[in-house]
Amino acid sequence: AVICGWCFYYLILCIFWPLPTEVSEATDVFNHFTQESFFPLLTHGIAIVLAAFSMIGGMKSIEKVNMVLVPGLLIIIFSCFIRSLFLPGAFQGIAYMFYPDTSILLNPITWIEALSQISFDTGAGWGLLGSYATGLSDKANIVKMGTITPCGNNMVSLVSGMTVFGTTFAMLGATMPVEDVLNTMRDSGVAGTGMTFIYFPVLFSQMWGGKVIAIFFFLALSFAALSSLISISNLPTKQLVDFGFPRLLALFLVSLVTFTVGSGSALSVSVLSNQDAVWGSALILMGLFTTFIVIKYGPKRFRTQFINASAGILWKQRRLYDFIMCVLVPVQAIILLGWWMVKSILDQPTSFWNPIKIDSLGTSLAQWSVVFTIAIGANIFALCFICIKRRVTKLPDPPAAVDFDNEADEEESRSGEGEKMGFEHPSKDDVEDLDDIILEQEYSSKKQMV
Repeated sequence: AVICGWCFYYLILCIFWPLPTEVSEATDVFNHFTQESFFPLLTHGIAIVLAAFSMIGGMKSIEKVNMVLVPGLLIIIFSCFIRSLFLPGAFQGIAYMFYPDTSILLNPITWIEALSQISFDTGAGWGLLGSYATGLSDKANIVKMGTITPCGNNMVSLVSGMTVFGTTFAMLGATMPVEDVLNTMRDSGVAGTGMTFIYFPVLFSQMWGGKVIAIFFFLALSFAALSSLISISNLPTKQLVDFGFPRLLALFLVSLVTFTVGSGSALSVSVLSNQDAVWGSALILMGLFTTFIVIKYGPKRFRTQFINASAGILWKQRRLYDFIMCVLVPVQAIILLGWWMVKSILDQPTSFWNPIKIDSLGTSLAQWSVVFTIAIGANIFALCFICIKRRVTKLPDPPAAVDFDNEADEEESRSGEGEKMGFEHPSKDDVEDLDDIILEQEYSSKKQMV
């Protein structure tokens, strides 16, 4: 929500004010906005309100909003990409983007950030897709959707990366050596915010038609941020609705909590940097928990009952899926997290435990522990709530068995039971055993109660 608010602010800035032509000027604008004013808190609230209004109608309203946001985002991204290809020196940046560097590949932070990025983009490990999946029909092909979603996301990410590298090298490569350009991109603020909100406006000011491109660029960022915020906010909202809260009240509570929790990040870039690092790496941990759920349920049972139920022959998963979920994914996640923790300890041997230090291992573990404790408490409360509700609406015990002297008495008793239960006694031509019908009705009543 904070970054979404930044995008809104810069969109308005590009429309009504001239673009900065110097890095120092752009830096002053960015620092004044993020550190010397309350505008980030205001735009943070505006982003949350827009997301809440987009979700008032439930899945249908979210679908309508995304039908505008997602195509508009793709059109703008590909338009900016095509424009960047015609800049002198752009292909040098694109070539460097795909040039392998072993020093970067051997750094666990690279893999943590890459996996966190794709987890954030696709919603893996968040429960977001599970929330959206409740609106799908039983015939929806889960495997097909689960393949198209990350492939489409990776394609858009690659196009965006080539646009950034091409534009940056085209604008800065003429006056800077490659190493300085890379350092500029690397040290450009929280999660590349400096590159986006400081250097890009300057780069656009030096391009033909740059103001128009800048407007569409920040419009695309606003679309992307708003659609992500809608997805994230929909998950807790749906949980509250499932517990019986009115949708408007659930939206209000989620929006209020989001605004309150995010206010620190809106008012301090340091807090934002901390939250980005802590919860970016936490996505890997949450994905690991998701695999444990599948392992506990039984990978083969999960695969046959849920994955392959509507997959069809082409998308049907075999036993390899069991190996991936039980062995490959957990081992990869544990090794990656362990690698990152060891490197954090070696890099900060005297302060890695400090929970107050922004980039320490201790702050991640401390915040994870707090949220984990809250999550356990929420689950205990939910279980108690369900148990109490079941006790209040408990069905009466079934009648005790009675011995009959003959079949006629038994048939008469069954007729009486049928009248008490509210349905006519069926003939022997309709059903052979009335006990099956009674059991079926009791099962249906219990199912409706649950």
